[in-house]
Amino acid sequence: MLFKLTIIQCRVEPASIAVPKKPQVVAFDALTPRQRAGIRCLRVAHFLLARSGLFVAIFLLCLLSERADHETHPPVHPWIIYLHASIYLLTSTGMSARLLPSASVFIAAIFYIHLAYLLGFEPAFGYPPWLRIRVTLRLLALAGGSLRMLAAGDFNPSSLCDKLGAGLSGCVCALLGLLSLPVVTLADFDTAAHRHELASAFPNIFVTHLIHWVIGIAFCLAFIGYTFPILVVFPPGQGQMLLFARMVVWADKLACLGWGLTLIAKDANWTYWKAQGVEFWLQNTIILAEVVTIASIAVGASLPWLGTVTKRPHQKEQ
Repeated sequence: MLFKLTIIQCRVEPASIAVPKKPQVVAFDALTPRQRAGIRCLRVAHFLLARSGLFVAIFLLCLLSERADHETHPPVHPWIIYLHASIYLLTSTGMSARLLPSASVFIAAIFYIHLAYLLGFEPAFGYPPWLRIRVTLRLLALAGGSLRMLAAGDFNPSSLCDKLGAGLSGCVCALLGLLSLPVVTLADFDTAAHRHELASAFPNIFVTHLIHWVIGIAFCLAFIGYTFPILVVFPPGQGQMLLFARMVVWADKLACLGWGLTLIAKDANWTYWKAQGVEFWLQNTIILAEVVTIASIAVGASLPWLGTVTKRPHQKEQ
């Protein structure tokens, strides 16, 4: 009898062990032409995104060089400028060479936040409040998008990095959503920032008024998707983790929609921003931050899928 019980236990134990399923590997040649083109585009975006710190460093130095034409002293201490440029170069090297890429992205995000603080609160730059708000939100979104890339399109409530990325992105989306809605007026907030967000859209676009509503609603819904999994706590279980992950994934898509429309319909209007006295390289930095934010979210979400696609035989030999 004891021998029989032992046999039964040995049969039951292996069945109770849950073996995680590995993602199915797909050969590159087995994909459709459309999927191959999509993979090539994502890999090019990943290649450029790994060198985004280099572009930020160049744009920052060009901005300070532009200001040197009418200033005798830089707005911040030179060692701060050199520190930022060095960190962006080092993190870009780390991401492109795959030397501690996660740490490089995290360090770059920290310095993006510090750069947002400098451009937003350093009085020596001499920017009006509405421009400070505009630049700060874009750089904070860049930091949030970089942290979201580390999550690889997923969300884990127990991960501090995932919470920081979703929380920071959610706060930026909330403010931009309220600034983009035509009927919303923020108390104790610079009204010029709201006015410029509405007036900066291309005047000849046939859905100018609708664009503001689409951008505002997309950002507000993204704010809910980002912050709900952080603020609301349910009893532990696999169901809530799946729900939270789906909400954050949809928030990523809505944020990309809002940023894409903002870039095309508003921030690409060079004539308007030049008339408002925005510096050339400052506007370039704003556009770069939006492009890198969209690329960070898109590439981060595609990393699990790209990992299942095998290389061609001659690429493996190389």
